Amino acid sequence: MVINLMRSDPKSMIPQIRSIKQHKFYKGQPIQPLVDYLNSIEPLPLVTLDEHACQACRNNTDRKMKTDEDTGKDHFEKGGNQEEFQGMIGNGKGIETTECTQIGWNGSAQDLIFFLLVDGFKDQKSHAILDPKLIKVGISFKAHKKLHNVFQILYVKQISNNMN
Repeated sequence: MVINLMRSDPKSMIPQIRSIKQHKFYKGQPIQPLVDYLNSIEPLPLVTLDEHACQACRNNTDRKMKTDEDTGKDHFEKGGNQEEFQGMIGNGKGIETTECTQIGWNGSAQDLIFFLLVDGFKDQKSHAILDPKLIKVGISFKAHKKLHNVFQILYVKQISNNMN
């Protein structure tokens, strides 16, 4: 999983981050803030692919695709993974979640992660993928006749020792 490669050896990923300038989807996003951050951090703990988080993303994607069968990209309602996950695990004491929905991506999963990181550092100077509190991820990727595909990821962070 490219997320763990990024977390285990951040500096080694800098050449791949820089190479997105050659990618067909590159639109001039600033890369240097992310490169500077990767040069400044130590390796982070690896994350696990969580079965509940993945199932929450799949359930949410399936429900939205049935509801929005004829909806185009501009009208697809993003979000819902966090609520689905909370419903599966109960009260969720000690955790925090964030999510991402990408519609119509036609590149590799690795390139998508790199673009998400670059975009996160452009706006917030951070990203959930590089958050030391991140412990689990859930992912769903599904083809769609009008949207091409829908990629959803749920980031699960531990914020206390009370994880249920």
